[in-house]
Amino acid sequence: MSITTIRVGEPRELLAYLPYRLGFRPRESAVVVSISGMRGRLGLVARIDLADLAHPQTGELAAAGLASHLWRDGAEQVVVAVYADGARPRGRWRPDVLDAARTLASTLESRVGPTAVWIIDEDRYYCFDCDDSSCCPLWGWPLDELASTQVSAQMVFAGARVADHRADIAAVPLVGAKERHNVRRVAGRWELRRAEALDADGGVPGSALAQWRVQGLEAWTAAVDAVRAGGPLRPREIGRIATALHDTLVRDAVVVACTASVGQARAALSAPADLVSRRVGDVFGELFDPETLLEPVHDGLDPAAQVLREVVAHSTDGEHAPALTLLALLAWWVGDGATANCWLDRANEVDPGYRLADLLGTAVSAGLPPGWVRRSGARAVGLR
Repeated sequence: MSITTIRVGEPRELLAYLPYRLGFRPRESAVVVSISGMRGRLGLVARIDLADLAHPQTGELAAAGLASHLWRDGAEQVVVAVYADGARPRGRWRPDVLDAARTLASTLESRVGPTAVWIIDEDRYYCFDCDDSSCCPLWGWPLDELASTQVSAQMVFAGARVADHRADIAAVPLVGAKERHNVRRVAGRWELRRAEALDADGGVPGSALAQWRVQGLEAWTAAVDAVRAGGPLRPREIGRIATALHDTLVRDAVVVACTASVGQARAALSAPADLVSRRVGDVFGELFDPETLLEPVHDGLDPAAQVLREVVAHSTDGEHAPALTLLALLAWWVGDGATANCWLDRANEVDPGYRLADLLGTAVSAGLPPGWVRRSGARAVGLR
């Protein structure tokens, strides 16, 4: 995977990077960054709503929760960026901005280590900690300066984009009504075949249901290969995948195919149903294990994510909890917790009790990174 290196000793480079790291421009929120090691390695990057920090009853508790995540991440120092429109009208901080900055500064200083706080509004950015006007102007610096930084140039050159709003990250435009109707017809036939297979033999190895599951995985594999080759996806493929992902064993085999290999996924589905669950459980364990050899390959995951987006785009009102959850899992797998959270929000709106979304949400909320991230020590997708 590619490595992006920035100099954290230059605050404006770090501030320029954060929207790219999150994938969107933060608003009315605070972002905390874990820094460790002699070379200033960036670790955990976490965002919290400003209202939660400024709340008189829960602000300190929220800050303490962030401190706990940063401490577990091995932070030796912390950078805080508070994003708020009109943060300093007439030279005075907005009360909620002041409360949030003070709460974070005092809590993180005492529980983690040296903490620098920066305030960013729609026009300017300020150093909250410095009152020396010869060093840090009272009116801050123009926000446009961040666009001219080295890291901004690197990100633009790499094709990175920043969404204007957090919700835009997980926005998938629906296709036309005719296309969705065609996919629904295929999905309905495929679901009927599953029901008939289940009634016939109950899913024992070699049964009709087991074969249906294998065919569902093969439809997934063919679709990913088609996207990788630059070809279009047909309604037949999308409809089969949309239905197959509602089967837990097929969905989990897709996880194995994305994070381990298609061969392992096929082997798992050829086993008895109880053994399939066990094998998939082993792979899930490896995702969190720092000793694992599993590591994401972006070129391999991008086509998979595109197939999942097509499933969502062809679903009724974009409501497909399995596909949305798998998009969240792929984002988490590459170390992008912010994007994972956005997909999880959508999955929870569609199906509040979807178990895999709940499990993944617990890991993301706890700041638990994939095992390969912890093994490499590059807790923020390889950044130094």
